[in-house]
Amino acid sequence: MSGQPADRGWGCGWRNIQMQVSHLLLRPACPLAHHVFGGCGFVPDIVAGLSCCLAAVSLQAWLEAAWEQGWDVLGSESLGSKIQGDSKWIGTTEAAALLRYHRISARIIDFP
Repeated sequence: MSGQPADRGWGCGWRNIQMQVSHLLLRPACPLAHHVFGGCGFVPDIVAGLSCCLAAVSLQAWLEAAWEQGWDVLGSESLGSKIQGDSKWIGTTEAAALLRYHRISARIIDFP
């Protein structure tokens, strides 16, 4: 899942989310397939083989849905409450909001 030219400079946060959720979906002891991404059982657009930017747009839509439900209000405000189709950088708080929205326990640890 290396970055491709179309998402160079902004896609790494989305790729991190893809990798985290892909790992969790493959763990037999973790029954996430019925909960995340509408129960489709895979990270959007990766299995389908679509381009990297389409995968990011799907994840961006899920992040906006998380924001609409009240997850990471400050992060939403700082990014103008709109991310879908954009190339804004995201970080740990956005990843945590998206995961928490899908009922995945996510804890942010800040190292000094």
